[in-house]
Amino acid sequence: MGLFTKLFGSSKPRQDIEEINTSAGTKMLIGQPANYPDELVGLLQKYFENIVVIRAAYLAQIQIPADGEPPHILIGIQFDGDPKAGLDAIAGELTGLVSQLETPLGPVDFKPVIGGPIDDYLITRTNPCYRRPFRAI
Repeated sequence: MGLFTKLFGSSKPRQDIEEINTSAGTKMLIGQPANYPDELVGLLQKYFENIVVIRAAYLAQIQIPADGEPPHILIGIQFDGDPKAGLDAIAGELTGLVSQLETPLGPVDFKPVIGGPIDDYLITRTNPCYRRPFRAI
């Protein structure tokens, strides 16, 4: 089975799959999963509604070919304030949510959206899987 088949459910590269090279020279493939993880997104949306510092969340599937690991889901989260502190504060709860899935997805990575090639893809090429609703004061 070829890399694109495993990663995106198609034996041919699609135009919505991008190859990203990080500043450290690591090559990554990023795109949308062939099977959208609706159960995960639903759990995250309910959880994020109660975390006022989360502005938005974005979903992609990534693979780093050099590490030999299978493709996996990546959730990028935009925070108000310090994004690293925001993610640190909820990391344990996010891990708990993933473990509650009836259909296991394998590894799910969470990262703060702070800039860089992966975040550029998430913000410019995807729609948020969660966006904080506007709340009148």
